[in-house]
Order: sequence, then structure tokens, then C-alpha cells
Amino acid sequence: MPWSKRLLADLRSDHAGETGAVWIYKGAAAAQRLRGHSAEAREFVGQHLESEQQHLDFFDDLLEAQHTTKLLPLWRACGFVLGFAPAMVGEAALFATVEAVETFVEEHYDDQLAYLRSNGEMRSGGHAERHAEGSDGGVAELVRVIAACRDDEVSHKNDAASRGSPREAQPVFVAAAVRAWARVIDAGSRLAVVASRAV
Repeated sequence: MPWSKRLLADLRSDHAGETGAVWIYKGAAAAQRLRGHSAEAREFVGQHLESEQQHLDFFDDLLEAQHTTKLLPLWRACGFVLGFAPAMVGEAALFATVEAVETFVEEHYDDQLAYLRSNGEMRSGGHAERHAEGSDGGVAELVRVIAACRDDEVSHKNDAASRGSPREAQPVFVAAAVRAWARVIDAGSRLAVVASRAV
């Protein structure tokens, strides 16, 4: 499809992120088999894995292989560890991790949707001819699907937050550790987006 360079980079980062998300839940599921979590926590992982796989399937179908990042093996490994390690610590750590990841993903998709809805892609060279003919070149459908993905991620974030310990009920050192961990995840996610857009 004749996407602009900006949108191709965005979609490449989306594909990379959904790849990482699938592997976060695969890692969590592996840890749950070793450590033993509640039925509710196992259901949480199973349901969210299915949703993230649907997102990944969409981006797999949308992007040709040459437009995906060359860093996918790294993001699979990082995703697995990011799911496995917290789940080995315990359910609360897993929920806090998912909440932090999805907080970043919500912001990432919101930024992308704002660009698309502002007709930034319509003004790009890749779609100028289609726009002149009165067609949006598929941008409206892309907005619809990305918004649906974003809504799923918000649901995942809220689900994780509702299952975790209320912040006010946490000991001070635990709350501080959770905040620090969330900052690490945010910084790592931002770095992953920059790398995936470029490589």
C-alpha cells in the first residue's frame, strides 16, 4: 500500500509492539506453569494473549515482510522476559507490569490516531493522488482498527489495575518500587518504538 514513510514507521512500531505483547503473555504463561497462579490470573493471561494475537495478526496481514522491523527476534525475547520475570515474582508484579506497559501503549496509539485524524497522512505525498480523487486510501479503516486496538489495550490496563493491590494499601517501599518499575518500562518502551521505527 502507498503509505507515507511516517505512517510506515508508525505501523512498523505497532507490529513490533504487538509482537512484544504476545510474547509478554507467553512468558507469563510459562512462569505460571512453573510457579502456580490462581485460576483468575491464568484466565487473565489467556484472554489477553488471545486479544494481542488478534492485533498481531492484523498487522501481519497489513505489512509486507520488508516493512517490518529487523529487531523482531529481540522484541520476542524481551517480551518473554518481561512477562516471565514478574509472573515468577507473583501475580501482583505481573498485573503492575501489564498496567505499566498498557499505559504506554495507550499513549502511543493515541498519538498515532491524532496524526491520522488530523489528515496528516492525507497531506502526505503517498496519498495525494487518492485524496484528490476523493478517497482516503484506506486511512479511515486504519483509524477504526487502530482505535479498536487502543480500546483493547485500555481494557487490559484497567483489568490489570483492578486486579492489583490498591496503591494506597501498598507499603511505601512497594509503591515506590512499582513506580520505579513503571518508569523503567516506559523508558524501555519508548526506546523500542524509536528503534523499531528506524530499523
